[in-house]
Amino acid sequence: MNPNFEDDKDFSVSENIMAKSIIISMLHGVIRVDDAGSQDDIAGVDYWAILGEGRRVGIDDKLRRDCVRYWPDGKPQVSLEIWSKVPSDGKPGKIGWTLDQHKRTEYVMFRFSDYKQVFLFPFRLLQMAMARNIVEWSKIYQICQQDNGSYKSESIFVPATIVAAAIVEAMSI
Repeated sequence: MNPNFEDDKDFSVSENIMAKSIIISMLHGVIRVDDAGSQDDIAGVDYWAILGEGRRVGIDDKLRRDCVRYWPDGKPQVSLEIWSKVPSDGKPGKIGWTLDQHKRTEYVMFRFSDYKQVFLFPFRLLQMAMARNIVEWSKIYQICQQDNGSYKSESIFVPATIVAAAIVEAMSI
């Protein structure tokens, strides 16, 4: 028996229960939360929040583990994916989830294993904020690549308060 596997399994189960509880408390009118299927997950939906009249609202859950120590000044940062697959060796890349217009996500929930605050952002407004600010944010905030074996992904880490302000700005003319 592998203790790491069991620890990860226990963590996953408890975080799934926690995610559902948070969604019910944050979204008005939710009567239950269902796990999304694998095809939904590919389309950016981890959970379906079911409203009283039966409508489903897609939630993408972004849970990061042990990240507080990396935050400058202890301010929470959200990871916004620029590239799901970074272009390399003349091969085209794949746009990151943050800018992917094909995602069925309606809300993105940012959670952290070592920080109590949760951020729930409307996905399309988050996309607008990212598109409008990516050039400026790239000059200011840390961009990291993650080696996934046969490809690399790339994300930018932006303070949650900056993202929230950019979303508010995206809602106004």
